[in-house]
Amino acid sequence: MNKLMVMSGLMLSMGAGVVQAAPNHAEIISVCLADATSGKDRKDLSRFIFAVMAKHPAVGSIANISTTEARQIERTAGELYNRLFTQDCRQPIKAAINDRDQAAVGAGFEYLGKLAMQELMSDKGVADGFMDIVKYVDIDKIANEK
Repeated sequence: MNKLMVMSGLMLSMGAGVVQAAPNHAEIISVCLADATSGKDRKDLSRFIFAVMAKHPAVGSIANISTTEARQIERTAGELYNRLFTQDCRQPIKAAINDRDQAAVGAGFEYLGKLAMQELMSDKGVADGFMDIVKYVDIDKIANEK
């Protein structure tokens, strides 16, 4: 029994029998995208997301984006995506795709979108704007609701 334990310990210390966990592609890509983007990059991404959302009929009437401005926003976002996919985060994205984990790529970019929104939310004007709704919320009614 003692020899078996020693032998097992030796094998494990040499790496034999150690099962490697599958890489967490989503986390690796998320970290890469976060590290590879600047505050300006994230604001550019936010502008793109805003411009795309403004195409929806429910909100299109409150946004005024010219065709020329929309094309420039799209071009800037496209250049950012090209850089992230082909240079900055090429390896982790390629590894995820090779492992048929396309969802990890989506999760990474979802995380980048959240970071982009944080860039906007950190602006005092935006934060104050979110508080403007309080004028129309009946706090007493909410607090006393059973």
